[in-house]
Amino acid sequence: SGALGMFSPVVTPARGFCDPACHACARACPTTAIRWLADERTFAKIGTAEVLRDHCLAWARKKRCLVCDEVCPYDAIALKPEPGYTVGVPHVDPARCAGCGFCERHCPETVQATGQKAIVIRPRDALRIASGSMRAAAETRGLRLVFTPKKPGEAHVPNPTDATGATGATGATGATDSTSSAPYPGTDGVQPPPPSPDGAPPSGGLPPGFTE
Repeated sequence: SGALGMFSPVVTPARGFCDPACHACARACPTTAIRWLADERTFAKIGTAEVLRDHCLAWARKKRCLVCDEVCPYDAIALKPEPGYTVGVPHVDPARCAGCGFCERHCPETVQATGQKAIVIRPRDALRIASGSMRAAAETRGLRLVFTPKKPGEAHVPNPTDATGATGATGATGATDSTSSAPYPGTDGVQPPPPSPDGAPPSGGLPPGFTE
């Protein structure tokens, strides 16, 4: 965004994925620049994953690696056969990818020269609308964003003490790590708190490090 984007927040998936079940940034944003999407949060496409084939273990070294396919909660990555390969290599389906960054966060291969992972999230085809239904906009564009968590233990479940602003293991960025023991909302009946009757985001349930 150039100078216009200076000081605006960014997602750095290599450090922490953007959990599709989390609403913390929308609750914390004082200017409503980040929309509260209620039950349509999982349709907010923020980018598209791109495999750096020159560095991917499967593409570049012909080594068997399943990580990006296994962790993708949208089933947007498939390991497919290619001529000359004895292992499946990752292909990204842009219509299924929401850009959440699970794949980049967990990719075991890092490019030494740049510090990038072998699969990265680009802002390509991001879905940005100021109003209206995010789900309807995604479906109109032909996106098939079906959020199906695969790995329990990597989403933030609101804790009564979180709203106090106490700093926890996730740090001030709110990015969760794979060492978290909390299950995905939905797998045990835990869901993000609903908005208040006037449509404002709820005040509680923020991840550690976030304050009102």
